[in-house]
Amino acid sequence: MSEQQTRLDLTESIKLGFESTKQLTTLNAGSIVVIGTFLSNIFPTDSLGALTVPLYIKLFVGAAFVGFGASLIFSTLEMYLIHRFLNFHLRTGGYTPEGLSRGASIALLLPLAPFTGGLICFSVAVILNLFFGS
Repeated sequence: MSEQQTRLDLTESIKLGFESTKQLTTLNAGSIVVIGTFLSNIFPTDSLGALTVPLYIKLFVGAAFVGFGASLIFSTLEMYLIHRFLNFHLRTGGYTPEGLSRGASIALLLPLAPFTGGLICFSVAVILNLFFGS
C-alpha cells in the first residue's frame, strides 16, 4: 500500500470517528430531552409533578441522567479533539496509523461507558417501576 493511500485511509478513519462521535452526541442529547419530556408519562407523579416512586427508582433515573450528561460532555469534547486531530493530520501529515496512541483509542471509547450506563440505569428503573412501583 502506498504512503498516499495510507494517508487517505487514515484521513477517512478519522472522519468516521468524528461522525460516530457526532451520532453519539445526538443520541445523548435526545435521550436527555425525551426522558425529561416524558418522565411524568412513564412514572407516576403527584399533582405537583414530583415522582411518586420509591427512592431506588429515583436513584436509577438520576443515575441515567448523570450517565447521559457525562457522555454528552465527553462526546462534545471528543468531537473537538478529533476535529483538531484531523486538521493537524491534513495540514502536516504528521500522523501515521502507527502513530495513533493507545490513549487515543481509549479516548474514543470514553463516552460509550456513561452512555451505556445511562441506558442500563433507565431501563432498570422502568422495569422496577413496572413490577415494584407504587
